[in-house]
Amino acid sequence: MLNFKLTWLPFATLLKPIVATTYFARNYCLHKFTIHTYQQNIMKKNILILFCLFLYQAKAQDYGSSLGFNLGFTGNGLGVMADYNYYANRFNNSSINIAAAVSLANYTYRDYDIRYSVYAIQLGYTQQVWEIYRGPRKRILRLGILFGGQVGYELINNGYRVLSPELQILQKSQFIYGPYLGAEIDYNLGNQTSLILHANENYHFNSETGSLIPYFGIGLRFYNSY
Repeated sequence: MLNFKLTWLPFATLLKPIVATTYFARNYCLHKFTIHTYQQNIMKKNILILFCLFLYQAKAQDYGSSLGFNLGFTGNGLGVMADYNYYANRFNNSSINIAAAVSLANYTYRDYDIRYSVYAIQLGYTQQVWEIYRGPRKRILRLGILFGGQVGYELINNGYRVLSPELQILQKSQFIYGPYLGAEIDYNLGNQTSLILHANENYHFNSETGSLIPYFGIGLRFYNSY
């Protein structure tokens, strides 16, 4: 038979575990509440920062795309160009652009007029390198460089090679391709319109009439906001 010896504990001794447990629970709840409040404050600050960045980005990202038209001179004739620009990096005002260009020229050989025309599609990239502001965010002028490649068709004398029974054009009409390099001045006329001064030097690898064809034009560009 087991024999246990029992004795009564003082009342204060009995309260010690209860007090310790209550104190631990209180501190634990306060700690959790403090962490939760701190996390809420951080979340609110992050939301505020993101909201401010959104407002700044919405203000800084002025345009998403633009459409331009210009008329100018090329070689011994006239040229016209229409371009579409997508602003891939609007903070740097860089853009990917595609353009359709037509040049019409007229060459005289003895008493014969030889018509020469080029129809080309250009795909390239434009990067702003210099700008002038009026006020904190009112841009009035910028200078950009542009480069890319092109493919097209070179049409000589509307496809007729025979000028007379004694005279024949040796070059033939054909598809051409090559790179181009240019510069552009954009002068702001309004909120969504600008005046464009455009200069291109086009190089055609396989042209039989001349590898380099310059183009100088002036026109308008219309911007589409986001």
